[in-house]
Amino acid sequence: ESWKEIGNRTNYKKTVLNYISLAHSYNMKTLSYNLLFGALEDAKADGVKDEWFMYMDKNHQNKEIFALPKPPFKSDIFFTDPSNVEWQNYIGAKTKEAFEVYPFDGYQVDQVGNRDKKLYDYSGTLIDLPATYRSFMESMKKQMPDKLLVMNAVTQYGQEKSISKSPVNFLYSEVWAPDEEFKDLARIIQENDRWSNDQKKSVLCAYMNYDIAGEKGWFNKPGVLFTNAVIFSFGGAHLELGEHMLGREYFPNNNLQMTADLEKAMIVYYDFLTGYENLLRDGGTFNTVLLNCTNDKMKLAAWPPQSGHVSVQGKKVGTKQILHFINFANANSFQWRDAKGTQPAPKTITNAIIEANISQKVSKVWVASPDINYGIPQTLDFTQKGSTLTFTLPELKYWDMLVIE
Repeated sequence: ESWKEIGNRTNYKKTVLNYISLAHSYNMKTLSYNLLFGALEDAKADGVKDEWFMYMDKNHQNKEIFALPKPPFKSDIFFTDPSNVEWQNYIGAKTKEAFEVYPFDGYQVDQVGNRDKKLYDYSGTLIDLPATYRSFMESMKKQMPDKLLVMNAVTQYGQEKSISKSPVNFLYSEVWAPDEEFKDLARIIQENDRWSNDQKKSVLCAYMNYDIAGEKGWFNKPGVLFTNAVIFSFGGAHLELGEHMLGREYFPNNNLQMTADLEKAMIVYYDFLTGYENLLRDGGTFNTVLLNCTNDKMKLAAWPPQSGHVSVQGKKVGTKQILHFINFANANSFQWRDAKGTQPAPKTITNAIIEANISQKVSKVWVASPDINYGIPQTLDFTQKGSTLTFTLPELKYWDMLVIE
């Protein structure tokens, strides 16, 4: 009915079951969450063998350990070898046993990133750690064929050659240094698309306003919206919302709250992500279109962001040319985390006359923005002379999606 988790907080069966039931009532999927290679110090009593662990030496004298402060934690974490078949069968069986009690839809597997050291199995063989992830995930799918699977690629560790090739349902990337700029978020999503042959979409776990999340306060709306504009426009999604928005990797941390204004904006941003998912997420090819603002309302620059400029990145989806305008014109930083919550709100730009180099005959031009009129699309007048398409962008706050058909 209750137990102490690793941080010595009491968890209750009833609470977990209620969470799952509530999520299912909203047609949401629920995933259990666990390390792929973690065992506590008393694991031997539960049947975990010394032969299953990873060691820092060839003679299996020193187990690889993730040390945790005690208190509050009840144990260090001892790392097993994810490719050890006996360990795979053991943790798979334990997970299936948990699923008999808790009706989770799947299993989210966590790692801790690059250990940056030589690790050995019990026999003294050097372990290629990221290479073990694929066999582990294949084993979980074989043992639980009806369950969804996802694995956290911490700073993309193991993603390219192992996780993206395994039977996961989407690609999950927890973003840390050195990937601190908006251009890095875009690159990660594009990497994941490429590595999965455009078959698996990306969810980025990216914590906002990190430095101020140690104390009570408020999320900074401009920082949050800029980051979501970049992630969404490149076809990714952002793990950030639950009972509260996430500011730290310790999910119960709820020091920072959303202002009422940010809360309203988030609803529209997620409506926008869902409503235009075919244009945002269903393939296409990123490209660069030559653009010019002829009445000097804004300076334009192709992606990645440049100081004093509105960033524009193009994408061809079928017969549609999409142009994403992101207003970094008065941004004070291109660091997506906005760690101290100091990113200023952009100045709204109105009635910017744009010339675009479009060689095909245009039948329609329209624009939609999560910042304007709840994301409802607005058809624009245009002229086309040869390959020069001219139109007026009525308003740009954070992010406009312009579509040329």
